[in-house]
Amino acid sequence: MKNFKPIIPVTMINNELAVMFPARQYPPFVISEARQNKVADRFLIHAWGGLGDQICAIPAIEFAMKNYRRYKFYLATKNPELFSHLKFDGVFDLRKDTVDPRKFITINCMADPQHLLWTYCSHMVCHAVDFPAMLMWQRTLPNADKEIHLPDFPITDQLKPALKDPQNTVVLHFGASMPSKTLPTEWCARLVAAFQTRGFKTVLIGKQVTETIGYVKFNSETSLDLRDKLSLEEFICLLKNSAFVFSNDSSPIHAAAAGDAFIGMVSSIKHPDYLFHWRKGQFGYKTKNFGLTGAWERVDGSPVLDETLDHTELLGVTWDEILPPPSEVAEYYSRLRGS
Repeated sequence: MKNFKPIIPVTMINNELAVMFPARQYPPFVISEARQNKVADRFLIHAWGGLGDQICAIPAIEFAMKNYRRYKFYLATKNPELFSHLKFDGVFDLRKDTVDPRKFITINCMADPQHLLWTYCSHMVCHAVDFPAMLMWQRTLPNADKEIHLPDFPITDQLKPALKDPQNTVVLHFGASMPSKTLPTEWCARLVAAFQTRGFKTVLIGKQVTETIGYVKFNSETSLDLRDKLSLEEFICLLKNSAFVFSNDSSPIHAAAAGDAFIGMVSSIKHPDYLFHWRKGQFGYKTKNFGLTGAWERVDGSPVLDETLDHTELLGVTWDEILPPPSEVAEYYSRLRGS
C-alpha cells in the first residue's frame, strides 16, 4: 500500500472550487486543438508501453481503421514489425525517425498511472484490450473486434527445432518484472522438469532487460534455450505456431492468442478474466489460469481507500498460496496432448 496522493490538484476559479488537470489528457481539448491546426483528420497512433500493452492495443487500432473511414492513420513506434500487417498512411520508426506532432492528432495506445484515465479505471481492474480502446477512442469494442491479430512471419532456422514437433513441445516464459509477477526460480525449475518427465521438449523464451529485470535465471541445459536470442518477428512466429504455451502475466500470453495454442498462465495480481482473450467466438478459448488464488481475490479494490494499492507487490498473498504443484500443471498439458 502507498499513501494516497491526489493526481489532480484542487484550486479556486471565480470563487468556485475546481480541479486542474493536463489539457491534453482531456479528449475534447485535443480535438479542438487539432481542428485549429487543421489536422483533425490525421491520426498519429503512438504505440508504446510494454510489448503486451502494444499487442493488446492492436484490436482498437484495427477497429478504428475499419470504421473511421474518413481519417488517415499514421503510426509512431519503436516496434513497427509488430504492426506490419496493418496498412497505415505512414509509419515512423521511433528508433530512427522524428515526428512533428503539430501535423497530427496524437492518439496514445497506453498511459502511465499518472494519466487522468487511471482515476476512472485502473489498467489493473480492466480487460487488457479494453483499456487501450477506452484511452484511444473513449469506448470498449464489440467482442468480435477484440480478437488479437499479428503478422505472419516465416519460420527461421533458429525456430525449426522448436516447431518441429509442436504437439510434444511446450514454450515456457518465466519473465521477471515486478515482484507480483516474478515466479520463484525453484518452482520454475520444477515445472521444466515436470514437463520433461512427461516427454515434452521445453523451449525457454524471455528477454533480459537489465541485470535485475528479465527472465528468471536457472539451469536450462536440458531445454532449448532461446532466451535473448529471438527477434520480434521470431517471437511472434513461435507463439503463433506453437501448440502449448505457459507464461506468467506477460506478453507471450497475448501474442499466443493470435494463434491456436493452449495458453496456461499464473495470474497472480490481475483477475484472469481481464487476461483471457476473445478467440473462436468466446473468451478464454484454450486458456487456463493455474494460479490457486491471487491478490485480485483478496484485496479490497474500492476507489475510496485511504491508501493506493501498489500493484507491483503481491499485497499480502504468498507464492506458496498461489502456485500449484508443477506436476499438476504438466499433467494437465499431458492430458490435452492425449498421453
